[in-house]
Amino acid sequence: MNALILAILLAQQQLPSAPEGVRVREVAKLGLPDVSIQPIRVQVHPATGRFYVLYLNGDLWQVDPESGAKKKILTREGYFRKECPSYVQSLGFHIAADGTFYIVVNERHDQDKPKRAHVAVYRFKGTDGDGVPQNPAEWVAFDHPWGIGLFNHGANHIATGPDGKLYLSVGSRTDHGEKAGKGKPDPDLDPNGETPLTACMLRLDPKAEKPTPEVFCRGLRNSFGFDWDDKGRMVATENGPDADHPEELNWLREGKHFGFPYRFGNQAAPMYPDAVPAPEGLTFEKPIANLGPSAKGIPGSEYSFDPHCSPAGISFYRKGTLPAKYEGGFFAVRFGNFLGKKSVGFDLLHVRLVEKDGELAAEITTVLEKLQRPIDLCQYKGKIYVLEYTTYDKERLSRLIEVSGETK
Repeated sequence: MNALILAILLAQQQLPSAPEGVRVREVAKLGLPDVSIQPIRVQVHPATGRFYVLYLNGDLWQVDPESGAKKKILTREGYFRKECPSYVQSLGFHIAADGTFYIVVNERHDQDKPKRAHVAVYRFKGTDGDGVPQNPAEWVAFDHPWGIGLFNHGANHIATGPDGKLYLSVGSRTDHGEKAGKGKPDPDLDPNGETPLTACMLRLDPKAEKPTPEVFCRGLRNSFGFDWDDKGRMVATENGPDADHPEELNWLREGKHFGFPYRFGNQAAPMYPDAVPAPEGLTFEKPIANLGPSAKGIPGSEYSFDPHCSPAGISFYRKGTLPAKYEGGFFAVRFGNFLGKKSVGFDLLHVRLVEKDGELAAEITTVLEKLQRPIDLCQYKGKIYVLEYTTYDKERLSRLIEVSGETK
């Protein structure tokens, strides 16, 4: 890419319009439009204030939030296992309060029949003087068959809960529980649907040297983001199926089932002839109802978002530089749709939980629109930082933007 084309690309990226009392600033451009080197997660070190961005290929970068300066501090070759997988996706990243780093990696091993997915959580204890994580080790590992078609959502978000335990979201390996190999079996794919360690939320003991994953709850197609509010309620985004069912926002509780692959949105069954029948006696939890005014989409989609909008990262905001009306609520980003004729998502939402008819509901408002495939967010000093992914928007570059209160 020559200098003139790059200059044009940079000039094309406009900041979104901000509501009253909110200021938006671009922190840094992060990458070129290449599917293999797009940023996927952003975190801030709780002690040093250093910003870290994980890329899909496993590389880790540091970003200075003031100057926008960035540098690669870790490549995947610095911590992956010696055996070479056929394909790699790094989808999860967390820095614990004690400074321990965790990176979640999904490997595909094509030499196995059927193809094998290997999930690994790498743990780094301590950093050097420049904030580079040290002493990597494969801390948690498990396998399952690689996904059917495009649907290998993989293990992704990882975070520490109020109980001090780590929680790891593992997405589904199917769209709606379907079997592979219609008509003629495919030896590369396991023909069955989900496994005990897919489409669920896992809990891990950070004090264990080699913890055994414990299933916290099930029925989650792909909870790409989750966080806890000041009452300890765990709220997670949920990506819906190819069928035109609403995307979800769920209040996750231990031992509960949240529908997948049997129910979507407000108890709707999948729109497929090969839909999986629900086991007799299994009960499902409803998603959080969207009271609006934003992100409701088509009539009847109040549980919870527009179909195909791809809700992603979510973070609970206690107090900071932003106007007081945002305090005590969640901020969530929606990556935006690939399916459907209408453009939905591409925004930053504010979510305030309320009680309605004995159930949990949410008042949802739009904060920023026309973002460039926002995928994750974090907080620092009362400001929100939104990570834009932008793959498939070839004229755009990835970037990190800051959302704060206006300065006088």
